[in-house]
Amino acid sequence: MKRSLPCFRVVSRCALVAAALAGCSDGGGFPDAGGGLDALPGFDAGEGRDSGVGDGGVDGGPSDAGPVDSGLDGGPRDAGLDSGLADGGSDAVMPDGGTDSGVDAAPSATCPGAAIHPGHTIVLDGEADLDAYPATQRLTPGGPLGSADEYAITWDRDYLYVTLVSGAFADGFKPVHIYLEAAETLGAAMPSDGKEYSGLVARLPFSATHLVALRRTSVGGDGVAYNGLYVPAGDPPWTTQTVAFREGVDVFTASDASAMSVRVSWADLGCPSALRLTAHVVNAVLANEWKDFLPFAATPWAAPGGAYFELDLRVEPDVSGWVERTP
Repeated sequence: MKRSLPCFRVVSRCALVAAALAGCSDGGGFPDAGGGLDALPGFDAGEGRDSGVGDGGVDGGPSDAGPVDSGLDGGPRDAGLDSGLADGGSDAVMPDGGTDSGVDAAPSATCPGAAIHPGHTIVLDGEADLDAYPATQRLTPGGPLGSADEYAITWDRDYLYVTLVSGAFADGFKPVHIYLEAAETLGAAMPSDGKEYSGLVARLPFSATHLVALRRTSVGGDGVAYNGLYVPAGDPPWTTQTVAFREGVDVFTASDASAMSVRVSWADLGCPSALRLTAHVVNAVLANEWKDFLPFAATPWAAPGGAYFELDLRVEPDVSGWVERTP
């Protein structure tokens, strides 16, 4: 690309006049190399997998006669951790040379040196967030509470983005729990247990390193914020919150309580190259304790937890490239 050379500052008035007459112009800078990726045709990970059994939400877990979890956790609360602004300069990075894998090894703003694919940068505000995602990133859950229930998941170099549309959020204390095993390289999957909530403990098909926990009413009667990033430390496990999500910054809630969205910094997840992922709503209703589970064939009520996704963060986020595994 040809660029005009910038003018040099001169002191002489004559030189200034001469420069003006010569039509000296500012080079104008480089064009933005970060143009958005075009959305591909839609892909619905739940398509063709309808078991035909009602809403799929009847599960074998025990009934819950106890009160709803107030959200009190024994771990420390981090109200001040700021993962930083998105990288405003990443769009000027040159391509990675056309490698076959499509990996762009340019450093991330929050994870320098990490080869995380630039993917899709999503602007969230709580209103119609699902529409901000490419159609390739939307998934139908198992056991939906309503016909409109849907997940959307994607990432860019700095954040993992998740949105769930669900009738569960009409109840301010019904949470969505998103379990992640974040690593540079994934080893063998080892089943484990999730966070206790409302007397229920999820069965997970892998050893999760992090839990993204969201509910519409984050602060209960105890004054402690529930929405945040948890690790399995603590007694009982999963009572250590490492990041408290901030409403309007990290977590976003639809004004009509129909959906919630979150963005999680890769730095807070340890700058991984790969993820295992499963998610569900803790519904805590007899014979329907678990709803909106992901993948479609997950079984959080029965060990070893059913299906889960494996994601390679170095390549395009397109859901069609995710690997679905069952223990």
